[in-house]
Amino acid sequence: FSIAAASAALLYALRAFGTDAYLIRAESIDAEQVGSALTVSMVMSFSLGTLLVISTPLLVRLYGENELTPVLLILAANFFLTPYLRLAASLLSREERFNTLARNGLIGAVATTGSSIAFALFDAGPTSLALGVTIGGVVVFILNIKAKPKMLSFRCSTKHWKLVSRFGGWITAASLSAQLAQRSPEMVLGKTISIEAAGLYDKAGSAVRIATTLIDVSMKSVMFAAASRERRQGEDEKYAYRYRISMLVSVLW
Repeated sequence: FSIAAASAALLYALRAFGTDAYLIRAESIDAEQVGSALTVSMVMSFSLGTLLVISTPLLVRLYGENELTPVLLILAANFFLTPYLRLAASLLSREERFNTLARNGLIGAVATTGSSIAFALFDAGPTSLALGVTIGGVVVFILNIKAKPKMLSFRCSTKHWKLVSRFGGWITAASLSAQLAQRSPEMVLGKTISIEAAGLYDKAGSAVRIATTLIDVSMKSVMFAAASRERRQGEDEKYAYRYRISMLVSVLW
């Protein structure tokens, strides 16, 4: 699972192509902008999901592990859910409905953990973790839809696709760089030493990733949405930026 997740994570960094950040950051949004963001996200996510499916036999031969096949295919299925999941979540973030996002995320985490344990008890092996991630994503998606964020629409548009793509390119490049730094050691260890070594490295690093997810990612999500609102209202961006960076550094240190 560690190898499959590391391989998929590099593509995950590209899947939304910064469309969620665009919707949060934009001065104002309308149905055409939402539709354009959905279109760009669908093109990227569906293409990358297909690429992962096509690449599965190559990765299986590279690592010599047949058990990678079902795990990679299940993780690839998540790419086809991403555009809709990220769209609803980004609109809720724009509205600063963080309590709703936190509650839905917690329920999704419980669903992921519970379903993974259940599948593991039925000897599903590494596939149980991939199935748990997929089920958790579906649960979060349903809950976000039920929250009824404003402007939510699944009607595609191409009117603003160039603007969305230009904005998303920089965000995606930064995200891909971060994923390469985090995930490349697992892929190298899995090939040069053993799959078990990659798994041990992944578990050792999971404590750090938990802290990063709970503190860094969560705080950044809130701060980005708040900073975007203040920018739209014409407030002093420099002061807000310095204040929030100081807060983030203090907590992480």
